[in-house]
Amino acid sequence: MDNLVSIKDIQTINHRLFGVCDISCDLNGGIEFCHKFTDPNHPFFLYDPKDDQCHDFLAENSHKTILYHSVDFLPSELPRDAS
Repeated sequence: MDNLVSIKDIQTINHRLFGVCDISCDLNGGIEFCHKFTDPNHPFFLYDPKDDQCHDFLAENSHKTILYHSVDFLPSELPRDAS
C-alpha cells in the first residue's frame, strides 16, 4: 500500500503542516510517520520530521514539529446513544 503522506513528503514540504488527526490508525500505514498510538490520557504527541522522532507534548519540543492524534479505539469513546 502506498502512503498517503510519507516521511519524505513531510521532510521536503515547503509549507508548515500544523497537525494530523489520523482516524485510520494504521502503524506506518497511510500516514507513514504514525509510529505509535495516542490514548485518552495522552491524546497527542509531537512528530519531528527532521529526525523522524516522536516527542511528548512539551513546549520545548513544539518548534517545527507536527501535532499528531491517533487514538486507535476512538469509536469506543463515543456515548452509546451517539449515531
